[in-house]
Amino acid sequence: MVLLSSLFSQETIDETVKILRSEFLLAIWETLYVTILSTLFAIIIGLPLGVLLVTGDKNGVRPLPRGLMVFLNTLINILRSIPFLILMIVVMPRDRCFDRPPGHRFFPLYRPSGGKQSARGQSQRH
Repeated sequence: MVLLSSLFSQETIDETVKILRSEFLLAIWETLYVTILSTLFAIIIGLPLGVLLVTGDKNGVRPLPRGLMVFLNTLINILRSIPFLILMIVVMPRDRCFDRPPGHRFFPLYRPSGGKQSARGQSQRH
């Protein structure tokens, strides 16, 4: 109960209001800035590539060579995967690579019979 009483103390509320007044507008501006910037990049890069792919299709207005179309499709697939890669890096736990002893396996191997395998592949029964 002591934790809850200190959570809603006047000092804590004053500090929260002070932080909101000083940093809230900046956080809103940063969010709008990043959103507008990413939208501009999407329009500048994505719109011309999309129009080029539609018009350059074999049944399109101006068909492009097959090699160029394969290159453009590959480029678009790489660009589409970048946001997911960024999310994966941000969400990945930081301690996976640094706090493990040498030879530690991230995913232990299990036999269908329920016995756990050791690093050498020998079955261990409990």
